[in-house]
Amino acid sequence: MTKIGEIERMAQNRIVNLFVEDLDYVYLGNWEKRENKKPIEDDILKANLIERGLSSPEKWTVIL
Repeated sequence: MTKIGEIERMAQNRIVNLFVEDLDYVYLGNWEKRENKKPIEDDILKANLIERGLSSPEKWTVIL
């Protein structure tokens, strides 16, 4: 990894720590090399919506 890459990774780790420790987010890991990665994971989003009672399945086709 280049020096710039190392500095970038350190900055990203600080941001991850901020979200996890201060904002109570769940860190799903580094998906840099994961196959079929996409910005929104439908299954995770659906589970979150159900858990929080923010939407019903009938409306998901509009959201997703």
